[in-house]
Amino acid sequence: MKRALALALLLVGCRSEAHEPALAARTQATKTNPVQKEKTAPWSCGAVHEGARVSRPALGQKKRADGAIAIGLIADTREAKPETLGNLARFSGVFRSEQVAAVVALGGLESTEQGIAEVLLALKGAGAPVFALPGDREPEKAFHAGVERARQAGLDVTDLALARAIAGGGLAILSLPGYRWPHYLTAGDFGCSYKAADVAALAGLDAWLAADRTRPILLVAYAPPRGDGPGALDWALGGANVGDSDLARLLPSLHVRVGAFAHVDEAGGRQDDGKAPVPDRAWAERLYVNVGAADAVPHELWPSGLSRGQAMVVEIKDGKARGKVIR
Repeated sequence: MKRALALALLLVGCRSEAHEPALAARTQATKTNPVQKEKTAPWSCGAVHEGARVSRPALGQKKRADGAIAIGLIADTREAKPETLGNLARFSGVFRSEQVAAVVALGGLESTEQGIAEVLLALKGAGAPVFALPGDREPEKAFHAGVERARQAGLDVTDLALARAIAGGGLAILSLPGYRWPHYLTAGDFGCSYKAADVAALAGLDAWLAADRTRPILLVAYAPPRGDGPGALDWALGGANVGDSDLARLLPSLHVRVGAFAHVDEAGGRQDDGKAPVPDRAWAERLYVNVGAADAVPHELWPSGLSRGQAMVVEIKDGKARGKVIR
């Protein structure tokens, strides 16, 4: 019963759905998309394919004078509107001042090739490589093409639907692209989904990255793990935890130092260590964060507050991590 309630509240729990057309209309629109009409089922982008393991020695080698590795995080831009692109320009300036080694865009970015490219290019001012993850909004062809368009325009950008485990010299990135429940994909039949088996497959990628114990592992996923109660990263305004229970069960066994998630806007900015809340800018041995929405549309935070766009910086140092909310 609780599971059914949580699934029913996925639509009402995430603020973005109240500002968009009905899900049925969006799904029908994608079914009749003349560019992608051959697609008849959601894009299963969570599967691990050949080439998913990538070595990138320079990743994480850029450290600040205090020895910390900093990572910029954004999610849920949704549309490349001027106000939202303005937010990204501001966040990029903060990322540059924080001397981030990488910027991760966690999904929910845009629904068109051009829009995805515009969102990613707006992060160029951070002066760091960008890693792009599809969420619930990005059609398959538009996502890959948008990332490639941004690359052709001069951005150092990596497609995290293809490169699933990136072994850097000082930092490793492990990705779980897409959203768990196909019926709730904003991109409809062309959206990016994953299955329980895809979550389980993270263990093998994690073991490969963990062979070098000197570098911390950052897990990035659009959907947060299933939490417990209103203080969790996945607590929706509808009154339920709407995260992924399979991911929640797997997380403690992974060698992940930081997990970054999104999608549930009203819980944006929350941080915990898997057991209890962690205050903003407080150090923890393990840190899980809900990045929140970067778009400029005002939305409620639970239990109080209003956001017109936010991002995060996560710092890793001496075996601990801390997050800083940027609004």
